[in-house]
Amino acid sequence: MSPIRSTISRSLGFFIRNRRSQDATGTSAIMGTRQDSSPTSMTVPSSITGPGKWDLSSQGNLVITTAGTYDISPFNHDRSIIVDFWGAGGGRGRGAAEAYGAAGVWATTGSFKMGINNPMNYVCGGANGSGGSASGGPGTGGTPQQAGHGGGFSGLFDGSVAIGNAWIVAAGGGGGGNNDSGSNHGSGGAGGTTTGSAGGTLNGKGSGNAPGGTQSAGGTAGPGSPSTHNGTAGSALQGGNGGSRGGGGASGGAGGGGYYGGGGGGGNSDQNDNGGGGGGGSSYLSTPNLPAASYSAPGTRIRYSDSPVTPSIPGSAGTGSNSSSTGNGGAIVIRLA
Repeated sequence: MSPIRSTISRSLGFFIRNRRSQDATGTSAIMGTRQDSSPTSMTVPSSITGPGKWDLSSQGNLVITTAGTYDISPFNHDRSIIVDFWGAGGGRGRGAAEAYGAAGVWATTGSFKMGINNPMNYVCGGANGSGGSASGGPGTGGTPQQAGHGGGFSGLFDGSVAIGNAWIVAAGGGGGGNNDSGSNHGSGGAGGTTTGSAGGTLNGKGSGNAPGGTQSAGGTAGPGSPSTHNGTAGSALQGGNGGSRGGGGASGGAGGGGYYGGGGGGGNSDQNDNGGGGGGGSSYLSTPNLPAASYSAPGTRIRYSDSPVTPSIPGSAGTGSNSSSTGNGGAIVIRLA
């Protein structure tokens, strides 16, 4: 073929491909062809990155630390990935230093295939239940806020964020209770694997501590004194609220979010009595969908950190707080298998 005819052929082919692209999308897609055709490219919300694309090969692991729900899928290839989740930590109750909030769980999917026709919702837990991964609120009353917030769960859902659609959930930690005058209020309970820890587990104190969530029910309400200051029970994906403190007593810490949330700690109208710690949420693995998945509960206010991607996220992610009524938010890391 002569050089002139070859050039004409290439130009004609370019025109046809461009025209087809315009016919399919209404605009030319040539500028994005090289990036979009990458077998490791994913579509992500513009709130993560303006172009709405992330390439795991050229840009590295996708790290999310802002609470919210994110719809993510491969651009044009099924993709084998691994996703790590950290539930958020609970906040400290005002008063004794040991009434700290507890840590959330670390969970990993293991390698699984992310399908092009099956976008998933990824939830990153907030330190105060924000971002759709609801934890409970602390008991009311007092200025400044007295008891600790619960940490929200992080997780992966096939469709809407509902318990029946969960593939994996990393629970959040419970918030610590408070006491205006004493030092005997309960710490938050850590997020758990199949069952969350009860409030007060970390410091052995508190009379109104709430249980953690299980695989079938939320933690029950922490008892208040009188009963009008009871916390509320946890429920599916939701931690319970802490009980109020009345005029000058002790308020209860909030339950952590999870597959089933922890109960809210009980409050007390007596200034010299103790606010209960909120229970930790429970975690969940759908092993038919994620046969290689696993999780590890912290058991303390410090997150379980034996993960290959730990250096890629803030060192405080998922930990319970010993200085603030809100703990540290959760995190998600998506990486190539």
